[in-house]
Amino acid sequence: MAPRPPVANVIKVEILWTQGSIPAANVLHCGYSSAAPSAEDLASLAAAVQTTLKDQLQASYGGQTVQTEVICTDLSSDSGYVGSASTPWTGTDTESQFISAGSAFLTNWEISRRYRGGKPRTYWPAVTSEAMETQSTWGSAIIGTFNTAMAALQDTFVATYGSLVCSGIGCVSYRSDNSARVDPVYEPFTGFSHATLVRSQRRRITASSF
Repeated sequence: MAPRPPVANVIKVEILWTQGSIPAANVLHCGYSSAAPSAEDLASLAAAVQTTLKDQLQASYGGQTVQTEVICTDLSSDSGYVGSASTPWTGTDTESQFISAGSAFLTNWEISRRYRGGKPRTYWPAVTSEAMETQSTWGSAIIGTFNTAMAALQDTFVATYGSLVCSGIGCVSYRSDNSARVDPVYEPFTGFSHATLVRSQRRRITASSF
């Protein structure tokens, strides 16, 4: 498989988890307006993302959920630096029953471009069962928690880390009309919403969700 082309002024952010030893991963992208970042700058960004997630979500996850690492990769060239933060944190909710590691909490991201097909999504590892209102829906409290968490995460991506000036969170489009783009397009997120339904990522129970 051919490598993907570079994406100017964009960082890939991989957020790694385990739930009961089952791996999970979320991938986001960050735009930047400065010169290409150093490995140290990227490590600082990774640490900030990991801290934000811990501060906002640790109390909503049970003890079998561990946020293990955040990896930031500069995509502006095939030799862009990589930086990471690996100070794992474990969920602290001790009152709940666990649900399947294949379940997920869905964030729907908004972008300016209109097109047919699915919009950017993040399938976060599912929180514990006490957050559910019915067998298939999340309650309003956990929706509020994730609303606050995603706002805080957006703020984390609009900040300066060493010489790296981050301009926001977004996604990268590598394809158009079922063909590979010559020049990938970075699209900033303009907002978000959260689905009430409990979603699923069934491949999480058999393989990494990269």
